[in-house]
Amino acid sequence: MPYRKLKLSSVSAVALLTAVSFTATEAAAQLAIEEIIVTSRKQEESILDVPLAITAFSAAQIEAAGINDLGDIANFTPGLTFSNLLGEFLPTPVIRGVAPTDVFGENNAAVFVDGVYIAGREGLNFSQLDVERIEVIKGPQSAVYGRSSFSGAINIITARPGDEFAGKAELTFGNDGQLKALGSVSGPVVAGKLGLRLAAGYDSFDGSYENQNPTGPNIGGYEYKTLQGSFYATPSENFSMHGAVYYSDDEIDSPAGASIYANCEDNGSGQRLQSYCGVLPSITKDSLSVIDEATGEKREVLRADVKAELDTDIGVFSALVGFSKVEQSFNLDGSRGFGDLSIPLVYLKPDRTEGTINTGLEQIGQESDSEEISIEARYDTPADRSLRGSIGTYYYTTDILEGDSAIKATQPLPADFAGFAPVLRFGPFVAIPAGNNPFLGYFGPNGDVNLDDTIVRNESSIAAFGYIENDFTEQLTGRAEVRWTDQKKDFTEGLSGNTGDGSWDFITARFSVDYQPTDDWLLYASAARGAKSGGFDSDDPGGVVVVKEFGPETNWTYELGTKGTFMDGRMQMDAALFYIDWKDIVIPQSDDTFVPVATFAQNAGTAEVKGLEVSMQGRLTEQLSVNGGFSYTDAEFKDAVIQSFELFPTYAPDGDVSGNKLLRQSKWQANASATYRDQLNDNFDWYIRSDFTYIGKQFIGAQNQAIAPSRELVNLRLGIDSDRYTVELWSENLFNNKEAVAAFRDVFFQNTVDGVTSSFNTFFPWRYSTTYGRLRTFGVTTRMRF
Repeated sequence: MPYRKLKLSSVSAVALLTAVSFTATEAAAQLAIEEIIVTSRKQEESILDVPLAITAFSAAQIEAAGINDLGDIANFTPGLTFSNLLGEFLPTPVIRGVAPTDVFGENNAAVFVDGVYIAGREGLNFSQLDVERIEVIKGPQSAVYGRSSFSGAINIITARPGDEFAGKAELTFGNDGQLKALGSVSGPVVAGKLGLRLAAGYDSFDGSYENQNPTGPNIGGYEYKTLQGSFYATPSENFSMHGAVYYSDDEIDSPAGASIYANCEDNGSGQRLQSYCGVLPSITKDSLSVIDEATGEKREVLRADVKAELDTDIGVFSALVGFSKVEQSFNLDGSRGFGDLSIPLVYLKPDRTEGTINTGLEQIGQESDSEEISIEARYDTPADRSLRGSIGTYYYTTDILEGDSAIKATQPLPADFAGFAPVLRFGPFVAIPAGNNPFLGYFGPNGDVNLDDTIVRNESSIAAFGYIENDFTEQLTGRAEVRWTDQKKDFTEGLSGNTGDGSWDFITARFSVDYQPTDDWLLYASAARGAKSGGFDSDDPGGVVVVKEFGPETNWTYELGTKGTFMDGRMQMDAALFYIDWKDIVIPQSDDTFVPVATFAQNAGTAEVKGLEVSMQGRLTEQLSVNGGFSYTDAEFKDAVIQSFELFPTYAPDGDVSGNKLLRQSKWQANASATYRDQLNDNFDWYIRSDFTYIGKQFIGAQNQAIAPSRELVNLRLGIDSDRYTVELWSENLFNNKEAVAAFRDVFFQNTVDGVTSSFNTFFPWRYSTTYGRLRTFGVTTRMRF
């Protein structure tokens, strides 16, 4: 009997322990975070299995965080910053501090939509309608993606049709005229064979700043009208096709920007300050005045792509074709926020005394068009083999027509106008106005715009690429990627008839090894070579157009990383250490062999970047979810000269900026989010979410004198939802941060700094055109799913 009791007790204990174990396992599974499948290497993989530093957002995460554009993506991505100068003209994503020194040049981080490269810079920061996933891939991706993925790539994947009928409607109202309405519907047309998805959106905002010109337009707002459609077809068991079309008709107001006068680096004349030293000032809601004529930017974006896949016993054959077209024109305030009657120009009267005219200046941009076509064909071996690989070819072409941009005065010339000061004097009696050539054209019926002055740019490239990957053991895998690219560029100037052409070929590669010590963790090491094509730059000293060529830029990036899950799959971490050796940096250089001095982009520097990135996300309890991360980036010029800084006393006599920090990158970044969700009743949950973003200070230029200050942003969301309905109250930039977010060095379009006198040293005085972010916004969003 005692033995029997002991036996029964043992059985009961085993049963109890088994039940507890199953319960704990089930509870852990319920708390495990969502696994994200990415296509960062152009194949579907779990993000935890890819030996790359990737920040990815699922459709649910995009919706929960309120991500609408590239700026929002950067706020939640360690190692990515984003600036948007002059409205949507110069959107600049920067990955790991590798920022282009020439603000008007080609970006170093590439943007792709459904794997198709987007070169039309004015159309990068588009209205992101019906997005399924966003992937930020850090480190050179030139071997896989080619093009300008010199420091990394941002791949936006649009939503595809599902196997069941479904739809969503969303409506948002907010302060400052915010109105957003989105709708999508998806479902099968032929069961198991063909599915369609349609989406439409309207998004408008009046801007955060009050125009102090009572008859002037809005500042910093926009209106997007967007349509998107996609299809997915499987006519046979082993053949599939999917494609998408996107169209957006956009009107974007003059940007929230101000002109900050230079305050340091006098050239010795006592009249020409050349730089701004210190932190750029903040502004208030009522700081800006924009002229009536500055109606902003008009933009049309059309994109389409189609991909076909044939899955056979010997592997997968695929082809991807993409098309993009961007049309843009603009009318901006040339004073950058000072408004009408704000720009003084000193002129000469008939008696040779000086007077002043005050005028607004309209900056006009004729329509510019860009069209792109890309074709990629590839073959992938079966994925279940220990030795795998792929080979492919790529063709790309773009045609860009750039219309002339010019300045037009809003006020007429005074009745006693004889010429613009200053004057050229020849002997004691002869004085010729020297300012007429640059300034008199402002006062013509069309300003100084020349309808015949256009530039046609053509670019084409072909590439061959491939990779080979081998599982040496169940835990150890090695991979090698390589790409050869041959790129050609040419241009024709309509007014001068000048032409130019060039070609460059280069090889990019990535080598990686990854080791999986457990089922939950991956360790990896990689070395990758990125490259950017060479190109042309032109200037017109003395009215004669001069063209110079520059060569490709290259970098080697070395990376050690780890990623995995812990706490029974409830927490996920991704960490990476990296070092970047960047050579042949394209930097604008002055050339004093011309009179006046000309400026051309040239290969003129090297740099190195060292850094660390860490990101984490997970569920601490059934109710509380958290995510966050930080990055440390130490980026500086190793050996670089910027000849225009020769005139700066600080950098005389040679303009050497070696040892200076790279521009437009933050040494420290951090983000953190927390969401608490609990049951409200049988049908609804309630939730509260808070997001915090820290963006460290950034140097505006390579001289490291003007500074965009550090910023802290806080967002807050409170809502209730069910499987079908959501109602959410939200506020972004809750504490109303007003700091400058970006700037670049350029000139005022005038001939005086005091409004009274003029000299050759006051022709086109230096300024910093500074951009400011959106102030506090708040509103309510409702969603219905069916």
